[in-house]
Amino acid sequence: MCLISNLRRSQQPHLIYDKRFWIETLFGNCKSRGCQLNRVLMTDPAHIDRLLLAITITTYLMLGLGTHLIVINQQDQVDRADRRDLSLFQIGWRWFYRLLILNRLEQFKIEFRWDFKLPKAGFQPAQ
Repeated sequence: MCLISNLRRSQQPHLIYDKRFWIETLFGNCKSRGCQLNRVLMTDPAHIDRLLLAITITTYLMLGLGTHLIVINQQDQVDRADRRDLSLFQIGWRWFYRLLILNRLEQFKIEFRWDFKLPKAGFQPAQ
């Protein structure tokens, strides 16, 4: 890939561009590939604020769940077994939806930790 930028080399445009992959995926997850934000017809700012808070919490939970499933090597329940095609969000989202459809939500347990850090783009667990 060739990156062309109007930033100076000292500003390290490649590091800034790395964030684009996370941002593009986040927009897709908030819109057509997840929370369907693109279908919302709200106009009241207070309602939109509450909706964005719910989407933020959902995103946090699904990223954590997707990461957890990869770390414990259980992502193949919702993704291809031979390679990973889905984002962390999509792995968590589809696994949660699977539990919902199978009426097995009692398996969904959450532990909140404030020291959680998102993995860098391209995260691959150790084999």
